[in-house]
Amino acid sequence: AALGAAMYVAASITRSPLRIGFSSVISSQYILTAGGIHSMPARDVYIVEAVRTPIGRGKPDGALHAIHPVDLLAHTLDAVAARAGIAKDQVEDVIAGCVTPIHEQGADIARFALLKAGVPIEVPGVQLNRFCGSGQQAVHFAAQEIASGDMDLVIASGVEMMSRVPIGSDSDLGSGYFRSF
Repeated sequence: AALGAAMYVAASITRSPLRIGFSSVISSQYILTAGGIHSMPARDVYIVEAVRTPIGRGKPDGALHAIHPVDLLAHTLDAVAARAGIAKDQVEDVIAGCVTPIHEQGADIARFALLKAGVPIEVPGVQLNRFCGSGQQAVHFAAQEIASGDMDLVIASGVEMMSRVPIGSDSDLGSGYFRSF
């Protein structure tokens, strides 16, 4: 499959967003001061906008095969910022899930894609791999950054181009390795 998706996640907005519920994940935050440890409630977190690319077949002759994974993700980052109506210099972090972070999808695809999308060089980007849950984990990490009060505006995303980078091509543990556990 070939796909790219991005979600603009924010702490406060003016539209009617989908609220992410964190009651069981983040119930409160703790701050350590000279007077001791104090609890403070977590901030509300919202998904403000979401975009995705068409899904292609993960084959060398697939419709999306000619698109470089960095370009695919950059396009989705650009589109989510445009649809949300935000300036790219307001973005504080870009988090990208990628199952096979090697070759064209390696070396922090989030960073390359955000730069290609015209997000300022001062904005960090991080790539993560949690296998099939990578994109969802990106949303969780973005929401946690916002709920903690560390950031206000984060783009969570995911990208995978199996027609160009086959799944599993980042691992060569040998045929007998998994018998040890």
